[in-house]
Amino acid sequence: MGVVIGNEIFFQVEMKFDDARKEMIKYLSSDEFKEREDAETTIPAIQILKEINKAGLLTTNSQTGEDEKGFNKETKRYYHIVERAYIDGFMKRERALKVIEYLNAYTDKIAYFIYVNPDPAFQKLFYEGDVKAVPSIPVTVSGSSSKSNKDIKQLFSATTMPTTLPQSTADFYKKNAKLNKSEDVLWLTFIDPEYGRNALKKDGLFTVVLDALKQIK
Repeated sequence: MGVVIGNEIFFQVEMKFDDARKEMIKYLSSDEFKEREDAETTIPAIQILKEINKAGLLTTNSQTGEDEKGFNKETKRYYHIVERAYIDGFMKRERALKVIEYLNAYTDKIAYFIYVNPDPAFQKLFYEGDVKAVPSIPVTVSGSSSKSNKDIKQLFSATTMPTTLPQSTADFYKKNAKLNKSEDVLWLTFIDPEYGRNALKKDGLFTVVLDALKQIK
């Protein structure tokens, strides 16, 4: 269902922002990406993801907003999974703030930058503080039944997107994207508030984000 674009790609070289985007575009065009197990549902989105990278967002993760029902042979249960489309990645700070403001003001999409905390501060906040102080946004809900799909009455939150993460996690994603840690970037997240709306549609998330990137230079 969901797809990881940059995660788990252990690059050795750290690059400037524009060079890292070019490398990601090359990776999205590669057989290595197409052969990834979690890339199957993203193959139709490869072209627009490449365009989004060209337009200024170095993508790290995304999902397309699937609505899937089926039967799991291993668990012997019927399931229903519904996603909100999302995409995240790095962008130059000054432009990132303008894109966030534009999307939140003029579209129905959710846009924000992930606040990066020093590791000790994050650990204290997350493990010692009130869990409500570390909010996250649900992007996938799911439910199951042993009887039938029609018998699934309620869907529960299965995946969420964080609003804050530790510095070590940000550094990990930068390294995987070949991005030099010294680059002045923000880590952005864009989410479609509507469940099950395909990101490739005219009003879908990827299309709207690409349009915003073309308008906000």
